Amino acid sequence: MSQSVQDALNLAARLLVVALFLPAGIGKLTGFDGTVAYIASVGLPLPAVGAALAAHGAGRWSLDGRRG
Repeated sequence: MSQSVQDALNLAARLLVVALFLPAGIGKLTGFDGTVAYIASVGLPLPAVGAALAAHGAGRWSLDGRRG
């Protein structure tokens, strides 16, 4: 398979993954206080930071193709 076809398939797969998780991210942003409260209720430190990372970071990493 040529590199350009493989690159196009990788991009399409990333966009599909982002589309899968986008509704959850939007829900976390529109219900940010609830997300922060849930993270705090399970005892994690810095719940507001955790909520922001959950809403923004995972989707962006999926689109960018970052690992880890």
